[in-house]
Amino acid sequence: MGASKRLSELCFQAYNEEYKDLNFSIVRFGNVLASSGSIVPKIQNQISLGGPITLTDPEVSRYFMTIKEATELVILSSIITSNQNNIFVLDMGKRIKILDLINKLVRFSGLKIKNKENSYGDIEVKVIGLRPGEKLHEELLVGKNPIKTSHPKILKLVEPLISLKLLKIYLDELSVLLNNNEPIKVQRFLEKIIPNYKADIEITNFANSQNKM
Repeated sequence: MGASKRLSELCFQAYNEEYKDLNFSIVRFGNVLASSGSIVPKIQNQISLGGPITLTDPEVSRYFMTIKEATELVILSSIITSNQNNIFVLDMGKRIKILDLINKLVRFSGLKIKNKENSYGDIEVKVIGLRPGEKLHEELLVGKNPIKTSHPKILKLVEPLISLKLLKIYLDELSVLLNNNEPIKVQRFLEKIIPNYKADIEITNFANSQNKM
């Protein structure tokens, strides 16, 4: 759950609070298998090319669900919503290690991983390191007191919001910082308007290096 996603939620919450005839449904969930940009097609393509399969970190993990599960639960969330500025979180089950996913996909392809234990394997896994700002483990920010709904796989959250009047002021300030290409100030500003958000030092270092180029 990144700052930009939470900011987009705040925008919808503000408009929903200001205009009572609107009824937005905000739904948080993880990765959808076989969707556009999904990691599974990428791994399958690397397998078809003979490898290597790139992996950011051996411990990296993410939530996954099928397209059918995601679409059904998102539609159901829109039915459950009731103009109360609720945010819904889908039950994604347990996080899955990407390395375990890679091992299964390689095995299902009739191949074997090539590593120190098996130098005669077919596909090598290359660890390339986490990108700036990328998290080791995905978080959906369920909060401390999620509320049950009429569906067992949909939880409801009540998150703090910002009035539309104040939000517009914030967005204007943010726009100026972005137009002036001041990434560090953007991070500090997001920390100010989004509770619990803390800028990642790696992003800050990355921003500094970009400014020097």
